[in-house]
Amino acid sequence: MLLNEPDGFPSSYPPVWWVGSDQNYGGPVAPASPYSVQMLPAVARLVSLITDPLSTVPWRVIEDGFGGETLDTPKFIEDPQLLRPDDRWPSQALPATTRMPRSAFYAAWIRQAALAGSSAIAFLEDSAGLPLAGSLRLLDTMHLSTTRDLDGVLCWQLGAGGEQVTFDRDGRAVIGGLVWRLALLRDPHSTPDAEGHVASVFERHPTAFGLSGEVDRYMAGTFASSGTPSGVLSVSQPSPITQEQADSLKQNWMAAHGGSRRSVAVLASTVGFTPISASPVDVAMIESKRANLVDLAYSFCMDSQGALGVSMGGAGGSLTYANIQSWFSKLKSDLVPWITAVEQTVSALLPAGRSVRMDFSEYSKPDPEQQYAALKVAVDAGLMTIDEARNILGLAPMPQAEPEPVSAPSPVPAPAPVPVPAPVPEPEPIRALRSTQAWRR
Repeated sequence: MLLNEPDGFPSSYPPVWWVGSDQNYGGPVAPASPYSVQMLPAVARLVSLITDPLSTVPWRVIEDGFGGETLDTPKFIEDPQLLRPDDRWPSQALPATTRMPRSAFYAAWIRQAALAGSSAIAFLEDSAGLPLAGSLRLLDTMHLSTTRDLDGVLCWQLGAGGEQVTFDRDGRAVIGGLVWRLALLRDPHSTPDAEGHVASVFERHPTAFGLSGEVDRYMAGTFASSGTPSGVLSVSQPSPITQEQADSLKQNWMAAHGGSRRSVAVLASTVGFTPISASPVDVAMIESKRANLVDLAYSFCMDSQGALGVSMGGAGGSLTYANIQSWFSKLKSDLVPWITAVEQTVSALLPAGRSVRMDFSEYSKPDPEQQYAALKVAVDAGLMTIDEARNILGLAPMPQAEPEPVSAPSPVPAPAPVPVPAPVPEPEPIRALRSTQAWRR
């Protein structure tokens, strides 16, 4: 890690050379493994069922609490190795030929944990304490071990021999003048021991993987010799044949029928052939292969029927649009420990109050008829708006209706004049009385 060749001193500036590769899983999973398990198709399929859904679905950052709001996704999640550079990391540490997109990077991280028991990422931190996009590196856990500091605290140690780097108890170390931090993902089905070692799936179940290799080699050998009928060549001539004649007869027979070749046998009148029936091992080979596939699935804590389509009773049915939802529901129940492990590991790199959630809605999406009916119920109940429902369907918001032109208000007519009644003349007696009263005053 961070070595300059040929001197071997730590580098203080990019480019950075990293010792190790995520393609060599280390330990019992290395190419020199006695089981060569990385070549087993069943192992590749089981691991892909773990890595593919987890690395390809969107990772949402949400605010903790009831009805948490979806927040902006940090750059290190969207683009861990900075395929789209910006001014925050102007100098790339990795050449373009080795930079990986988000799905490939995190798939390699999860894959190594599934095979080796644990996987590590080293990164720099920005001013907010978040992993700095473009600085994330995959470390081969074969180069990672544990040691104890002067206080007896267990710490990570990277490298071997004279080139070793010891991280503090918080997983940080100064290398080349930069503070690097480790983030470890562990197999949720394996518990670390007192020294921090996590047993890989191959260490936990060596018999299942060893038997799988033996079954494959036996079946390959059986197929290679399938053209040679199993049996006995007998000679009926009165005088016994010599060893040289027997070897010559066998050699001629194998030349015509050896390996995968099939030909018509031509025998002399004194030579006969007696076939031998298949051995019990050959008869039960298919059942042995099926039973071993079930054991391999169980080694990864997955249901063999849902993962490999194989059960002890026979091969499973093919997937169709009608039953793929049920299949993924069963598979997701097997993936819950891995989903939780990845979510909690990445969430620990975020500020308090924020968490990562994987969005599997695309995998569990119902058929259009069911989805339309469910969204209509939600809109009618007021749980979401029409635009929110359209967003789930991948549609743009509803176009806004054109506002109707507002006409000028009609003038209000003036109120009609109220007619004033003419004065009513007083009767004669009343006028005379008033005149008398005025005279008296």
